[in-house]
Amino acid sequence: MIARIDGAPVSALDLDASSAEPAHSDPRRALDILVARKLLAAEARARGLAGAAGTRAKLAAVRREAAAREEEVLRDALFAALKGDAEPTDAELRAHYEATRLRYAERQFRLLRQRFGSEAAARAANTELGREGRLDPAKAEALGPAPVAGLPREIVGAALRLRTPGERGLALEPGGAASLVELVELLPAEPAPFEAVRERVAESVRTQRAQEALRAELARLRAEAKVEVDEEVLRGLSSRALASER
Repeated sequence: MIARIDGAPVSALDLDASSAEPAHSDPRRALDILVARKLLAAEARARGLAGAAGTRAKLAAVRREAAAREEEVLRDALFAALKGDAEPTDAELRAHYEATRLRYAERQFRLLRQRFGSEAAARAANTELGREGRLDPAKAEALGPAPVAGLPREIVGAALRLRTPGERGLALEPGGAASLVELVELLPAEPAPFEAVRERVAESVRTQRAQEALRAELARLRAEAKVEVDEEVLRGLSSRALASER
């Protein structure tokens, strides 16, 4: 608790909710905003303004919006609970992977990478090679075939900009060093090995199962609930919606 307003406690979470910026950036200002808002709102209620037609409609809309948001949070909590109910077996994961393996296809790069002690040295070497020159395989490191995730992190940006064999890019490295990266070959996309994407496959299976379970649960709840619809009112709303679109 940070403060009390007429005996009502105020917490750090209340401060965050009262300001567009996190309370920790200026807690005193956030507290001042909250105190002002609560005192003025209480005065408006004391004057009976909450019952005024325009204000009453706005407050009702706010409450409906809050209720809808609460229901969305609870729906998501139910989905998360269903998602964690059953862990797929290895056999189920492998079967799902085989059925969806193209989803995990990635471009494969074959590259040459030559390191230099500085950016200036790398740029000078690149200029000397010119458009038609190639890195010397005896001085360069061969990389790949490998997907983007299998490349050294510091050269990924340069590699992704390469389009044709022989094209080179400059990759800056920590400490002021640099590399020239040359595309040798861009191979067709190949599915990543199962073990490399195992967790992605498991997440896909869990999500699919949870979606199916949620649909089944909704069907059960609909069957058990008493849902009454005034079709005439619903048709009227539909007609007005169509008229507004014209």
